[in-house]
Amino acid sequence: MPACDQCGKPAIASANQLNLCVDCLYKLQWVQYTRQMAIAQQINFLLDQAEAVTGLYGVSPRMQMPAAANDSPGGRMTFNNIRVDRSVVGAINTGEVQRIDVALTNIRFAGNEELASALRDFTEAVLATNELSQQLKNDLLGQISFLSEQVRATAKQAPGVLKTVMGGVASGVSTVASLVSLWEKLEPLLARSFGM
Repeated sequence: MPACDQCGKPAIASANQLNLCVDCLYKLQWVQYTRQMAIAQQINFLLDQAEAVTGLYGVSPRMQMPAAANDSPGGRMTFNNIRVDRSVVGAINTGEVQRIDVALTNIRFAGNEELASALRDFTEAVLATNELSQQLKNDLLGQISFLSEQVRATAKQAPGVLKTVMGGVASGVSTVASLVSLWEKLEPLLARSFGM
């Protein structure tokens, strides 16, 4: 049996003329999946922006998000950047979490590690808390998703819209001390990135 060209374990498959073991093949497939997901989300975001500019909504078809079999060990679902406990997966909007995850990758590539870390920590804390209703969690995830996408957007929303959404997040987490402290770290970083 041939050895994996990456790590030396027994190979089970071949990709790009390289022999790969189970682990290395999984990693390759995961990288391909996340790349495909990021491209699809960027296309959908650009279509949303085009429709917002033209005022013609629902005209362009959207890219379907490819499904991933994410059976990570330890009972957690891990996107590229955000860890999600399986116990909340059915109750949250994973599409919003995926958009935040893609935005985090883009923010990191742009060199703003401090903002990316604060945004990740805040998102994971919102997902993990039991002190918020599921509806409020999903509302907060939608707001965080919007803000995280606006960080890298070329045509940002008006400052009044951004302030309103940020105020909504602050109001939503105001009863949970641990979230308030994380928001107090994240809010000025977002404001700086928006030039506010």
